[in-house]
Amino acid sequence: MVLWHVDDLKISHKDASVTTKFIEWLSTKYKGLTIHWGKTNDYLGMDLDYSIPGVLTVSMIKYTKAIIDEFPDTIMSSAATPAADHLIRVRKNNKSIILPEDQAVAFHHTVAQLLFLLSRARRDTQTPVAFLTTRVKEPDKDNWGKLKRVLKYLKGTLTLGLRLMAEETPVVKWWVDVSHVVHEDCKSHTGASMSMGKGMAITISCKQKINGKSSTESEIIGVDNALPHIFSGRNTSLSVKDTIMVQVSFTKTTKVRYSWNLMVCDQHPGGPSTSKCGISLSKIKWTKKRCC
Repeated sequence: MVLWHVDDLKISHKDASVTTKFIEWLSTKYKGLTIHWGKTNDYLGMDLDYSIPGVLTVSMIKYTKAIIDEFPDTIMSSAATPAADHLIRVRKNNKSIILPEDQAVAFHHTVAQLLFLLSRARRDTQTPVAFLTTRVKEPDKDNWGKLKRVLKYLKGTLTLGLRLMAEETPVVKWWVDVSHVVHEDCKSHTGASMSMGKGMAITISCKQKINGKSSTESEIIGVDNALPHIFSGRNTSLSVKDTIMVQVSFTKTTKVRYSWNLMVCDQHPGGPSTSKCGISLSKIKWTKKRCC
């Protein structure tokens, strides 16, 4: 497998001799290549550790420290969580204090850095960063405080990283859930994650583009948000394995409606279906909670 990013390549193969031959061929085409071998590698700011058999550990300690050090305010303390329970609450325009231009630029820059970080090693910060990306146009003082909360959390958990393990049986498991009408414009929030054993290889946290009239409708919109990633991930996995089973878990109502939609797609040539695409639909058992 060869991964490209501009002029940086990451090459891996189960047979080391294949990797060696490929590098030798590249060396004949391009002179002056810098080659790094071993169980630990630095690639695009990520520290990739393969020293434990069957386990990949991804960490970005240096990059995380650089984000904290470059932030205009000094981060002195740490936080136990990346966000408080009032994360998505927003003041009305006449009560919010808009940040000055230089501070707003710093806010935008730091949020962009956190986006790069969370997509590689720190998935635990995805929900607050996903919200902060919706506030970069006119950030206010409250948004600045929420950003500092994320940085405080990163300061206290600097050595945390992402650990991935894959089971021998090729089953891609997806979990999809939605928080109904949590944003100020009455839109819902979609969350999804994918694992092939232990650790989440793909995670999604995004504000929905349209309003759902009910929680059931919002859940269906949420699954629709995740489907492109589900099918894309399955197709990528098929390039490595001959057969892949994808299991998608969500609520019972969504399962009934969306499984019907997938079966309908079977009528269209080349369309996705539960039989042709290897998609297994299941439900999550929820416990009833009292609201008051």
